[in-house]
Amino acid sequence: MIVFGIPSVTGVLVARKFIFPSIPDQVFSIGEFVVSKKILFMFCISTLMFFAAVKMLKSASPKIETIPAGEHVKPGFLIIQGFIVGIITGLFGIGGGFLIVPALYFWTRLPMKKAVGTTLLIIAMNSLFSFSTSYSATLINWSLLIRFSLGAIIGIFIGTRIAEKISGDYLKKIFGWFVMAISFYIVFKQFTFHTG
Repeated sequence: MIVFGIPSVTGVLVARKFIFPSIPDQVFSIGEFVVSKKILFMFCISTLMFFAAVKMLKSASPKIETIPAGEHVKPGFLIIQGFIVGIITGLFGIGGGFLIVPALYFWTRLPMKKAVGTTLLIIAMNSLFSFSTSYSATLINWSLLIRFSLGAIIGIFIGTRIAEKISGDYLKKIFGWFVMAISFYIVFKQFTFHTG
């Protein structure tokens, strides 16, 4: 977790301090349609989520051969992957769970449930560093933040209890379909918002 987590946090800091500020609010335009930073990021997130979901769902097929769980994973490979995930997390302002779970599952051979648990810790680290580097420039609705956080904590406890009764393979399928549904929803919301 440390080999993946520390580079991930470093990637968040690089993205928030250097990459994000250098991207203009209006990236490019096609006729009268202006592609803003927000629109571009949302479509990038949707695309990443879609391919991550496809990868998870494909791995659920018995025809897919997997690497044995005990096979050693090179630390350099994990460092690179952790840094990339951190860049995406800091750049797009997302927790990155839809990338970290597949990364830990496929590249470190962690069982699905352990991959989810480890991901929660890495997300907490990344989110904390991302928040600490950008909160001063953002007007925060603390009341909404606290209420949402309390709801999320309650949801985590409920989800943990439910996950104990679900097999890892079935949990993997649920995760894949959920991420895919969210990817389509993001595109739908962006399209309807800018054409409605």
